[in-house]
Amino acid sequence: MSARLYSGTDMENANIAEIFSSIQGEGPEVGIPYNFIRFTGCNLKCRYCDTDWANEPLESARVLKCSTDIAEHHFNPISLEDCLAIMSGFKHRNWCFTGGEPMLQSQFIEALFPGLKGKRLMMETNGTLRDNITPALVDRIDVWSVDIKLPSVSGESVMEDNRFFLQRLDNAKQVVIKTVFSDETPESELKAALAMADEFKKLNPRMSFVFQPVTHDEKVVTGDNLEVICKIIDKFDFEIRVLPQVHKILRVL
Repeated sequence: MSARLYSGTDMENANIAEIFSSIQGEGPEVGIPYNFIRFTGCNLKCRYCDTDWANEPLESARVLKCSTDIAEHHFNPISLEDCLAIMSGFKHRNWCFTGGEPMLQSQFIEALFPGLKGKRLMMETNGTLRDNITPALVDRIDVWSVDIKLPSVSGESVMEDNRFFLQRLDNAKQVVIKTVFSDETPESELKAALAMADEFKKLNPRMSFVFQPVTHDEKVVTGDNLEVICKIIDKFDFEIRVLPQVHKILRVL
């Protein structure tokens, strides 16, 4: 049996890579139990991407409620009804929409909301698709985790897109701005990311900022930039943290 591969925005169907339960491995909510729904497809090709296998439509989605379970596989595209039925079998209250880039399938995510009452929702996004932000998304998503993509690390020049995206989140409940850096990131880019966050804080004070060092094979790569960051963060009056990808260090999904 073969599946019709799906790409684009659709309220009734989505192409999903996996649905699984784990801990949050990034940002200020690190360590908190979460369920994750990873959508396929991405509009960027970042050099450091650790989920590039999900950047294209897949024939089926893997469903894993517990690391000790045998994975189920569901053919794509998955209907709204089937997706909610799968999600109902997971126990954690927290759900994270990730990818790929979940905002490519934002209409489907909106359509899930009536079936997710009482759930706490996070949107993990590359922060470039501002036209896909709707009032319904801003009203329902509890935490937005938004990347500022530094050219030296991602290979993409989308920082202005990130700025415009953030501007659309002036009424969001909570925003976590994440910036991935490496030992080769120039100080000017680190300062530019902080300046953008400072600009956004004037629109929405319900924000925090995370510098995330690139992690290769469970090794965190910072070079001299950890010292550089510690020297410049005192100039800003919002919460700034340096956090690695903990799930990689712990070797969990």
